[in-house]
Amino acid sequence: MRSIRNDLHMEYAAIGETTHLASRMEQMATPGSIFATRQTARLVEGYVDTEPLGPAAVKGRTEPVDVYEVRSMRAGRTGRQASAGRGLTRFVGRDREMAELREALAHAETGHGQAVALVSEPGMGKTRLLWEFRQALSDRRITYLEADCPPYGATVPYFPILELLRANCRVTDTDVPETVIEKVRVALQDVGMEVVTSLPYLLHILGLKQGAGPLATLTPEVIQARAFEALRQLCLKGSEQRPIVFVIEDLHWIDPTSEDFLALIVESLAGISVLLLATYRPGYSPSWITKSYATQIALRPLSEQHGLTVAQSILASHGALGIAAHDIVARAEGNPLFLEELTHAVAERGGAATPIPPTLHAPRRPHRVSHPTVLAPHGLVDSEPQ
Repeated sequence: MRSIRNDLHMEYAAIGETTHLASRMEQMATPGSIFATRQTARLVEGYVDTEPLGPAAVKGRTEPVDVYEVRSMRAGRTGRQASAGRGLTRFVGRDREMAELREALAHAETGHGQAVALVSEPGMGKTRLLWEFRQALSDRRITYLEADCPPYGATVPYFPILELLRANCRVTDTDVPETVIEKVRVALQDVGMEVVTSLPYLLHILGLKQGAGPLATLTPEVIQARAFEALRQLCLKGSEQRPIVFVIEDLHWIDPTSEDFLALIVESLAGISVLLLATYRPGYSPSWITKSYATQIALRPLSEQHGLTVAQSILASHGALGIAAHDIVARAEGNPLFLEELTHAVAERGGAATPIPPTLHAPRRPHRVSHPTVLAPHGLVDSEPQ
């Protein structure tokens, strides 16, 4: 048990099978290694590389537990990239939306920038649609930059903008400050920008103190305004060399500073080769959505026929074609993510005596695993939520 002080006066205790397994994995792991259960290894598949060590007897369990050792993390893995690595299900029912994205890009390529917002409840396939759109552009001369707005980033200034900037300058997590400075310098030179004028502000966004001397006497408001302009010029001049597609997901969790910057960029879209793609949930509405060059696309539930196509393809991959898919499709109510999870759960259990919630909004949602994530390290692994 641990206590939280400093006016919070909260106590908490971690108990149960999950913590028991975590403790056992930690005890079994050798110094410098990370052991995980089979269920956890499946949850982090695509994010890390693991090696099966075989079943092991665990105190308190009547049956052996399959143990895996985490060997390494896979750099730059988004939730969709990890899913693709495991194998994606059939992509169906989004022809209309895909056509609208292609049309918006065609306008942007002619110098008439566009902003497209994909809005839906969770699990309706916004991220998958963008994934398929990007794959269709793999042979095109286009700069494609992606960023996410996680819940914990809502109070972090520049959170998604920082991700876009790092991707544009090819900055990695392992780069030392000197390497980061050089990469940003090269990125500015490549688009014909004045390095001395803009570099300090971009380094400030990246959290580097090196080279930020000129900012020492400036107010935060001035620094932000000049940082915005440096970013805007990087966008404008970059789009003169090739069209740019900016993707920002989960805009409902965007931090205020990034939200202000996006509004600034959208004001310039009409005359540049930039396509801004954003996703968010109902209830959020960006200030720029009323622009004549902005479009909102609401993702609809999958039809019954499209749902059957997805469910049957999953069942076939499990060799479980004998399981009737109609009941599963009816329960999923057209939500692709729920449909996939439910079909996998039924197929992996052989279809026998598998409890299926009566509706999508029922209290219990099926899971493919029987235990929450357990990583028991002599070190920690961070993985993106899907």
